[in-house]
Amino acid sequence: MIGVDTVLRRAKDVRHRLLPPEAVVIRQTVPEVLVLNDVAGELLERVDARTPVSGLLDQVAPLYDVDRATLEADALRFLTELAEAGIVEVVA
Repeated sequence: MIGVDTVLRRAKDVRHRLLPPEAVVIRQTVPEVLVLNDVAGELLERVDARTPVSGLLDQVAPLYDVDRATLEADALRFLTELAEAGIVEVVA
């Protein structure tokens, strides 16, 4: 399970671009293109194999008018979905 102390990296076959107000994710090994909202795109942009989820939230929180508890719950759910889809991988 992904928690605030989890460190993630993008899968090797994932390419993405922020195109505000959305982000586009392309998987090179499967015929899949995803379109993410801006918050999801900002989170994925910051996944770096070093920063725990709590650090990602620290970076993203000032960009949006949302309380921390809501952001954290939504981000953990979203990142879990990305992990299940093979877009991100757990490092630690």
